[in-house]
Amino acid sequence: MSWYGLHDPTSSTFLTITNGSLIYTNTLNYSTNNNFLIVPGGIYGSISLLTNGSVGLVATSALAHPVMPVTNIWISGSTLSVSSSLITGNLVYTNLLLLNFTNRTFSTLTIPALNLGGGILTNVASSSILNVQDGTLSINSGTTFASRLYVTNGSGGVLNFNAGLLASFGSIVSNGLSLKIGDGTNVASLILPSGSHTFADGLTIAANASLSNASSLNASNLVISASGRFTMSEGFAVVNIVTNSGIFIQSGGIFDPAFYHNTGTLQLTGGTNQDTVFLNDVGAIVQHSGGQLDVSVATNFGSWTVSGTAAANLTNFINQSGATLSITGGTFNTSQLTATNAGNILNFRAGQIHSGGSTVSNGVAFTVGDGVKSATLDLLGGTHSFANGIFINTNSWLTGTGAITGIITNAGSIAPGDSPGILTISGDLTLLNNSRLLMELAGTNNGLY
Repeated sequence: MSWYGLHDPTSSTFLTITNGSLIYTNTLNYSTNNNFLIVPGGIYGSISLLTNGSVGLVATSALAHPVMPVTNIWISGSTLSVSSSLITGNLVYTNLLLLNFTNRTFSTLTIPALNLGGGILTNVASSSILNVQDGTLSINSGTTFASRLYVTNGSGGVLNFNAGLLASFGSIVSNGLSLKIGDGTNVASLILPSGSHTFADGLTIAANASLSNASSLNASNLVISASGRFTMSEGFAVVNIVTNSGIFIQSGGIFDPAFYHNTGTLQLTGGTNQDTVFLNDVGAIVQHSGGQLDVSVATNFGSWTVSGTAAANLTNFINQSGATLSITGGTFNTSQLTATNAGNILNFRAGQIHSGGSTVSNGVAFTVGDGVKSATLDLLGGTHSFANGIFINTNSWLTGTGAITGIITNAGSIAPGDSPGILTISGDLTLLNNSRLLMELAGTNNGLY
């Protein structure tokens, strides 16, 4: 193997390594103020550091040798503590590199080109910064922890997160490129357990990759590829545009996108998801069993289910041809429910619908309840047109105020008004055996009746 020298910058002395490893058993003292192992030309082979003191490593590349392949950096017996900046030309490692920035004055890792082929890169001090400036950080496997991750220098700094695990407690990525998690083939996981994270040019979750968020997240857009996964348990996320072809799982926190285009699966079990516009495309799935979903305009071409303890506040909901809306529990609140195309399906089996206006003409009667579980259609004023009629099943209710156009068949209970209030029916009303029509009667003054 070719060799290169290690030398003391205060003298012309060289220490040569040929086909082997160099073991330090004591603190390196190259100057009175700093402890540095300086490699001007490059490092070839394996380096073992057994230290009982602080070691600073500065590796710079000479013009004749711009690339420095380091196959292994081993730390035994103590931590490789980088108390100043670590500057590398091209550092490739397959084992363990622990960066523990104990000197808070100099706690920046500047990487022109760092390729992680495995092992663990750890940046643990709260004031430490993993800063990709004008070079490239490629994570190909292993585990990387960063107290703060910066990729901010225009398009000069590049972060290639191809595989492995990256956990960051604070991030600013604004290099003109959307951060892509995974290469689409290998497994990659980005974990944001806390802190504040800004991705100015967006996030893309590739196939077989995942993003787990419990932090404050701000991104211009979020793209989840097929078989990609986004999970959120707490925190607050503001995203302009979401395009989901994979799986989006929210169990807590607040997720606030302006536009959500779903062609995959959304599973909402907790927290609050608040969207200005939500488009559930053909073949897409919304499974809302808990938490709160607030949408100004929601259009459904796929499958949409509200169940459990879910609170769906959908100001305008449009169920298009071929779509299915199933309400088996929870609360569905809307100012306008529209289902006017033949072939769309409304299954209201249990739970509550509170509607300020309804237009239903999908070729079948609108049925309230499955006859076993409790279901309530509560009208909040306005006009309600049911071209094919309404059937109120047993154990189910029609309540509220407003004007209904359509035939009503009641096997459950109808209770007009909201103490007081008027329910106007333009059409036939049929009361089946054991059904109930409940009215509250009162005089012109309190206490009269």
